[in-house]
Amino acid sequence: MNSMITSRDMMVTKVWQLGPEQSAMEGIEWLLKHRITGAPVVDDGMFLGMFSEKCSLSLFSAATTELSEITGHVIEGPPALKFATRDVLVLSPDEDVFVAIGHLLNHRISGAPVVDTEGRFLGSFSEKTSMNVVIRGAYDQLPSTTVKSFMDTDPDRVIHEDMNLWAVAGMFASTRYRRLPVVRDGRVLGQISRCDVLRAGYPLLCELYDKHRVKLGTSSEVADGEARHASMLDAPVSMSMDVNARTIRPEADWMEIASIFSHTNYRRLQVLDPQGKLLGQLSRRDLLCAVYHMLDPKKECSKPHPLYLSGLHEDAAETFS
Repeated sequence: MNSMITSRDMMVTKVWQLGPEQSAMEGIEWLLKHRITGAPVVDDGMFLGMFSEKCSLSLFSAATTELSEITGHVIEGPPALKFATRDVLVLSPDEDVFVAIGHLLNHRISGAPVVDTEGRFLGSFSEKTSMNVVIRGAYDQLPSTTVKSFMDTDPDRVIHEDMNLWAVAGMFASTRYRRLPVVRDGRVLGQISRCDVLRAGYPLLCELYDKHRVKLGTSSEVADGEARHASMLDAPVSMSMDVNARTIRPEADWMEIASIFSHTNYRRLQVLDPQGKLLGQLSRRDLLCAVYHMLDPKKECSKPHPLYLSGLHEDAAETFS
């Protein structure tokens, strides 16, 4: 395998960007419109930080607290199953890891629940855990092994079906997870991603803020010259972006990058020149696509069709009722 593949070889150079003065509201709309998990905040070509789904969900938590104080009651939201994805790609614990990685790449998803034959949740297999597969494959010439050897078995990484939207938003804001299964009695009913929460919650927050705008007031100037904003969502993205976001140089080799992805929660890294100018962006998916076929020991073999949650049982319709 060519260990000299670098970030310059794998990065994309056409990157959706935000300006530091754009509002958080515009930032969230930008992420949803372009179906991206995060965007670099750039000023005159220089990288300032990242505004991401996680930044947005932290704002959601703060915004619901603000609205609760204004209205005098707890802000209600729909239950998890109302905005969950119901027909979900699932993996078997005995599935080959390279086949599983192929499913993630082919379906453009960052992870999938691992279930037994009855649909009971066993763990999750993701792009992040895939990094451990490719690292071991490069170092140890890893023979074919199964998903259960690499899946994340954290029992707390589930959403119960009766959790409301804002509780789910808070869960995503306070953890590293990007998608979580919705369960009933240990069985997977669906899955919710950070994007699902943004799509469900953003219109509701906008509606509530518009309704109570008179109580919030309008933007004004304070003594120290900083703007006071009418709501959390009116504030510029520069106030909520991740200014410590991990970046890489264009010469970083793929093994170094895989190690960063494996040991941090970042799904995409910005590639900067020595002066801090944004050159491009590299995601976990970009790296997996670049190295997958060179590492897969069964790449010449035919791949089985993926399994969906609705196909686990003949009575799937009843499961989702």
